[in-house]
Amino acid sequence: LIKLYEIEFASAKQLIDKGLSSKSKLSLASFNLANARSDQEDIMINFESQKSSIGAQIANVKSQLKNIELDIDNTFINAPFSGIISDKMVEESEYITPGNLLFTIIDLNPIKIQGYLSEFDVNKVNLGTKAIIENTNNIKKDGIISFISPSAETSTRTFEITIEADNSDLSFKSGITTKIKIAGSELKAHKIPPSILTLQDDGTVGVKAVNEENIVIFYPTTSVKDTIDGIWVSGLPDKVSLIVTGQEYVAVGESITN
Repeated sequence: LIKLYEIEFASAKQLIDKGLSSKSKLSLASFNLANARSDQEDIMINFESQKSSIGAQIANVKSQLKNIELDIDNTFINAPFSGIISDKMVEESEYITPGNLLFTIIDLNPIKIQGYLSEFDVNKVNLGTKAIIENTNNIKKDGIISFISPSAETSTRTFEITIEADNSDLSFKSGITTKIKIAGSELKAHKIPPSILTLQDDGTVGVKAVNEENIVIFYPTTSVKDTIDGIWVSGLPDKVSLIVTGQEYVAVGESITN
């Protein structure tokens, strides 16, 4: 339409220039052309406005669609780790709301056993120290210390530790009572009857023995572990001839005969 008015305006101007037409026709052609251009500008402005509005509506629809897809994805329950469902709080077709507890999942492999060390023993172990765990069914597994608490329990002054061991056969169950044995530094010790321990005048505990010349000597000892059938002590040489009866009747330095 604008092209038509432009042709009409150009023709009227040519006729005016040749003196073949009146100025009123040129004015009318100019007016029609200006109106056509104004209408075109209004149409373009309206078009851009509608285009922007439609774009906003499309973006809003896409956002709603994304939220719907997210809601659909949220209907699928994914556990944060692999494990065994120990408790189920909901049934199929039951209505739930955000925040409802659905399941309790436990991970038994690797198994983690919690224990405590005294303040005297905590510095004797490190992360990675080997340990043996044994449950009430006498099943044993090798493990390592994977956690040592940096602070003691306020009431007991003990330090929490965690033993981690492979449990791919699931023989260790959650909450089962377990005995922990931690490998310490090697220490030579002898198992002796508690009855042969003697007490020196200065309060030193030890045992009496005889040397190669059958002279009575005294060895101070340190208790390592008590058992039902004896006591393990350190402080003795690898080979020693202990006096197991009558030690209270002989004195250190005394010579005895068989």
